[in-house]
Amino acid sequence: VVTERGIYILYEDVKSCPCEDVQILWSILVESHPPPPLRLKQ
Repeated sequence: VVTERGIYILYEDVKSCPCEDVQILWSILVESHPPPPLRLKQ
């Protein structure tokens, strides 16, 4: 859960960054690493 929050914070930083290179690198990262499967609480 902590990792997921960290990724979200990083995502917000990338989204607000005006540098196009950062946006491109982020999109490559996201495309090459699919999200982990959702864990259902039991």
